[in-house]
Amino acid sequence: MTITLEQSPIAIVDWESPGYPGVHTIRVYHHAWPDLQGEGPTLQDAATDLLRQACAESGCVADGWHRESLESILVDIRAFLA
Repeated sequence: MTITLEQSPIAIVDWESPGYPGVHTIRVYHHAWPDLQGEGPTLQDAATDLLRQACAESGCVADGWHRESLESILVDIRAFLA
């Protein structure tokens, strides 16, 4: 099940592992970059994981347009965690 908070750029997914029925984890992603997902047992852990991954990607951005987009995503994730 995907939960999108009203007017939030962050989506929350309550995910159950097909290999481990009954075991749930939380996944979060930014709508502008859905391929990058944070995961954890709690919403806070999942969002922190997403922030960690997005920060790691910031070292790989080669041009200004993508860097600006990533910086905007980082701001949104940090605001979500606040």
